[in-house]
Amino acid sequence: MYDKTLACYFCEKLLKHRIQKHIENVHGNEMMVAEAVTKTSKTERENKMKKIKNLGAFKYNIKVIKAGHGNVIVARRPTKKTLEAKHFLPCIHCYGFFYKKELWRHSRKCPLNMKKGEKQTEVISRSKHLLAGGISTYSSCDAQIPKELQETVFQKMRTDEVHDTIIKDSLIIHFGKVLINQLGPRRTGYVSQRMRQLGKLKIKLNEMSRENHSLDSYIAPQHFDLVISAVKEMAGFQRNEQRISVFDTPSLALTLGHNLVKVAELKRGIAIRSTDDVAKNESVNFLQLHASDWTHLISSIALATLKTNKFNKPAALPVTSDLLILKNYLDEQMVSLTQQLSENANSTVWKSLAEATMTRITLFNKRRSNEVAKMLRTSYQKRTRWTTNMNEEILGTLKPVEKVLLKR
Repeated sequence: MYDKTLACYFCEKLLKHRIQKHIENVHGNEMMVAEAVTKTSKTERENKMKKIKNLGAFKYNIKVIKAGHGNVIVARRPTKKTLEAKHFLPCIHCYGFFYKKELWRHSRKCPLNMKKGEKQTEVISRSKHLLAGGISTYSSCDAQIPKELQETVFQKMRTDEVHDTIIKDSLIIHFGKVLINQLGPRRTGYVSQRMRQLGKLKIKLNEMSRENHSLDSYIAPQHFDLVISAVKEMAGFQRNEQRISVFDTPSLALTLGHNLVKVAELKRGIAIRSTDDVAKNESVNFLQLHASDWTHLISSIALATLKTNKFNKPAALPVTSDLLILKNYLDEQMVSLTQQLSENANSTVWKSLAEATMTRITLFNKRRSNEVAKMLRTSYQKRTRWTTNMNEEILGTLKPVEKVLLKR
């Protein structure tokens, strides 16, 4: 079928035929078009022109998604069934919209991808941030805090210099909004931590540059070396007695690297939507520098430091007698508090019982307490029952004592 509609990136007209001729004839004076047509290599010329076409589709699709009606322009139209716009995500390299389950495969073979072998989770995550940046209603001078962010994150965030820095920066606020939409209100502590890390980075960058710029201004190739220096100073970069490079807090250096990639994708999406080629090129070039230099400047040192710290950290194993004392105490407390609660409903007694129960489950689970703290009552009630879903082959390999234990 040759009736595919395409959108012009520059004038936003919808055309069904000869969009490349339209771009070359009508917008030949644009820098992107001039750069494409002057390429001597046919492959490079086709790739540059394909990118311009996809940018037009990206800009048009953002309007359709925000309006809530219309058809999005995708790179390959589905043949078997009708799909919704939410099933498609943009490629972070060529900006074409692909079925999200096939995006990783395209990204691996995309002719504009200079970094082969990306993980599927990285491709999907960066694509979602690029799309979120395009849908964003924020500008560089508008730092209005969304209601969902104000009611969840900022109500619990400590009010200090970092807090004041965050509320004045639209890019950090938008970063928090995207995270809270992805993770939900139950992860407000984590979202607040990530936003405060970017706020502290912005403060450090302004101190080192002796300027007062937004974080958006530092997501540019000319400031990449300054960002590297700021991250090293925040994470405590130093050389140990063997003259080996290490970090005092290597996890912070790694997390800041992930945060910078996400805010750069957000900036790129916002720039495409507003047809800001300068900001788009800044974010693209920053991401290219990050992909080429961040590993040997930050990540490899941080990972080596984590490995060394883990190797030298002694494993403190609890004594069996101590565990028995704790277990017996918790059992007695749970019985006593249950009786008190049945006799007299009291919020203080209920809280103590809940804490004792969670401690007992955590001790039994022998894993992170965070897993138990977030376990819902409905999840426990709908758990898989071994007696009704047992595997006969596995059951036949169990010892008599183990079969008895299964009935408990």
